[in-house]
Amino acid sequence: MDESIMALKDIYEKYSDMAVHDKILEFIKTELPERLDTHIERMQRQEQLVQGTEAFINEFLINSETKYMYIAKSAIFVKYDGIEFKLVNESDILHKILTGISNNKSLLPWKYKITNMIMKRIKDTSLFTTIPESQTIQKVLGYLTPLLLSTKEEAKYFLTIMGDNILKKLQGNIHLINLRSKEFIKALSDNIFSYFKNKYHIDTTIKYSWYDHPYSTCRVLNFNDSVGNKHFWTTIVKYHILDIMAVAVHYSNRFENSDKYALNTSNNTAITNVMCLANQDENTLLERFIETNILKVDDKSACISMKEIHYLWKKFLSDNNLPSVVFMSQLKTKLSPLLELDANNDQFIGITCKYLGSSQHLREFWRDNMVHENGEEIEVTELFTIYKHWLEQLHKDDSQKISEKTFVFILEHFNDIILNNKSIMNYKCLLWNKQDEVTTILNDLKITYKFSPDYYEKSIDQIYMDYCTRCASKFNFRIINKQEFVKYINQIIPKKYIIRKRILNDFWTT
Repeated sequence: MDESIMALKDIYEKYSDMAVHDKILEFIKTELPERLDTHIERMQRQEQLVQGTEAFINEFLINSETKYMYIAKSAIFVKYDGIEFKLVNESDILHKILTGISNNKSLLPWKYKITNMIMKRIKDTSLFTTIPESQTIQKVLGYLTPLLLSTKEEAKYFLTIMGDNILKKLQGNIHLINLRSKEFIKALSDNIFSYFKNKYHIDTTIKYSWYDHPYSTCRVLNFNDSVGNKHFWTTIVKYHILDIMAVAVHYSNRFENSDKYALNTSNNTAITNVMCLANQDENTLLERFIETNILKVDDKSACISMKEIHYLWKKFLSDNNLPSVVFMSQLKTKLSPLLELDANNDQFIGITCKYLGSSQHLREFWRDNMVHENGEEIEVTELFTIYKHWLEQLHKDDSQKISEKTFVFILEHFNDIILNNKSIMNYKCLLWNKQDEVTTILNDLKITYKFSPDYYEKSIDQIYMDYCTRCASKFNFRIINKQEFVKYINQIIPKKYIIRKRILNDFWTT
């Protein structure tokens, strides 16, 4: 007040004219109060706009069930509805903002200002600042288990590894993951690249084979065989990569890192295997191998060849869900101090093993009943069935029976074979003459068709169906696949009788 009085006094002294003094008095009594009232109203409206703007922005960005974020590397907006992270057009966000402002008339003067403030805050919001809801987490775990990983604990561990790599944690560790998962990991990486370019990498610590890494830094995670079939996960990776990333980073933050998760979940058998290398050294591992696979005897004629040692070693690794953590070329040298080596014959002596019986019988079966023949093929399942029947005929006890997986494992180790889509290529089994059986069935069908004129001129597809039916009773369901059947048909039936995948009438009547 004192300052105001002094300022007014200065004005009076500046203008000595009485008419001006009257004007000053009139201004003070009339115009000044009006202007002050207008100013106060403007301030109140400003305060109301500020409060209304803050409330609207909070309601739109924080209290709403839908959250928005931005990926700067690809200029993409994302929304999260509590279930899935999805892409959203910028125009859709702007429309929603402006529609909300239009419903609140008091905010209309600032609609562009509010819109710009919200869009700026969205662009400053990262995908990883939004904590995924339980429903999202369970959906992601459901994508991975039990199809790709056997347990939820393993799925959580894998996601935490992903999160650690995104956030660049535990870079000194090595995560050994089986080779069949490589295409799946690459698909994850490729889809992440499409959104974030080179900003984030999930496979920094992931290796598909061991290469002289210290055991103390190695962690082991085994995916199921089904991960090798990309049809199981292609759609999931393509359409849910943002969900997977958000959960991965959330787990990394929640558990601090994958190592701490593994240690805190050590009561789970699958997670215990993660640290199976970190908790031992090479000598301990070799001693375990000998203890569980080798029996030392006081007989120098008892011996196991290096080929068989390699088989037992690979079986030991497989049984214990371990990667190959000793170079095969060095295995002989590593075992020499622990077992007696006959270097001249490339074998260890004074030892036996109960696990070699099944491999010896299978090698005998292969030697006596399989011949190399280009162009031939036999499905693994078919050959496995024949082998089991061969074993039963030899009256082998149950200890010699093996699973189909072990059957393939032994075949691949001891024989130079090529597997193509679960078929053994360029080999023929002497116990199953496929072409003779197809010929026999065709001769039977000839008689049937000859006395049933309505059945003349059949498609190869229909003939194959009839072949399958006949095999059920004639050859005890020993049936070749359609591709092989067509191949033998073309070998047995002259080409002049086959037109457009149909067998002409003349063939059945000849």
